[in-house]
Amino acid sequence: MTFSKLVPLICVFHLGHAAAEIPNIGSVSEVGAGRVGNNVVRYIKTFGSSCLDVQVISPDKNWSVLSSSNFCTFEGKKFGSDFADAGFEDITVEADGLHLTLSLTPLQPTGEQRRGCVIPVAAEVIKDLKCAEAGK
Repeated sequence: MTFSKLVPLICVFHLGHAAAEIPNIGSVSEVGAGRVGNNVVRYIKTFGSSCLDVQVISPDKNWSVLSSSNFCTFEGKKFGSDFADAGFEDITVEADGLHLTLSLTPLQPTGEQRRGCVIPVAAEVIKDLKCAEAGK
C-alpha cells in the first residue's frame, strides 16, 4: 500500500475514534428543551445535585452549544451548603427564557420558600436568575 493511500485511511480511523465518544448520561434526572428565537434552550438536572445546567444550542450550526450556565446559588448562597434543601421545579421554556419555581429551605427552621423565577435568554446569552419575592 502506498503512503498516499495510507494517510486517508489513518485519518478516517482517527476521526472515527474522536466522534465515537459517548457522554455519560447516567446521572441525568430531567432534561427539557424548547425554542427561544432561532436557538434551542436545553436544561439539565442531575441526581444528587440541586443545580440546574442551561445551554443554548444552535440548530443552524450543527447543533453546537453556543453558551452554557450552571445555577447553583441564590442571593450569594450556595445550594449545597447554605440551604437545608434547594431545587428547581415546574420548568418550562417560554419565548423569553426558562420559567420555573425555585424551592428553598433555609438552614434556620423557618420553613420552605417557593419563588417564581425566570432565567432570561436573549439570542445566545443566558442571563442571571430573577425571582419574585418570597410568598408572591
